[in-house]
Amino acid sequence: MLYDGERTIALNYRRFADAKLTRPVALCFSEVGQRAPAVEAIAETLKSLVRELVESGIWQGVSLIEPGREPAHALAPQ
Repeated sequence: MLYDGERTIALNYRRFADAKLTRPVALCFSEVGQRAPAVEAIAETLKSLVRELVESGIWQGVSLIEPGREPAHALAPQ
């Protein structure tokens, strides 16, 4: 069920069949200053958690990109 609230509200939805939907996720930092140890700890925790979820199969349909191997479309123009 998509909505379990007030029944007078019409909810429009569409089903997608055989569609490949992608959503890139990036962990970004400013190059303008040094990162605090807390920021580094959070970044390492996030990277570890994502890797664990992907490798265990809990987070399916995800591909990890190793550092330094980003696809060309992910790199900022110079």
